[in-house]
Amino acid sequence: MVAALKLMCVMGLIVLVSILEIGNVDAAGECGKSSPDNEAMKLAPSSGIKLENAITIPKRCNFANRPVGYKCGPYTLP
Repeated sequence: MVAALKLMCVMGLIVLVSILEIGNVDAAGECGKSSPDNEAMKLAPSSGIKLENAITIPKRCNFANRPVGYKCGPYTLP
């Protein structure tokens, strides 16, 4: 019984400190200092995509913001 009470007190203290520290987090903003495009360019070599093909998709579709799932162009999956 005493061990369970000590455990509850420790857990309560951890939760209290965590809640208080969440308000003190300092960051560079919602998305940080780097733009999503820059992050995509940094991660592209490790994902195995060819950037020249990925960048031409909006040009081929003829609009900049293609909705997810919208198919454009003659390409179909086999």
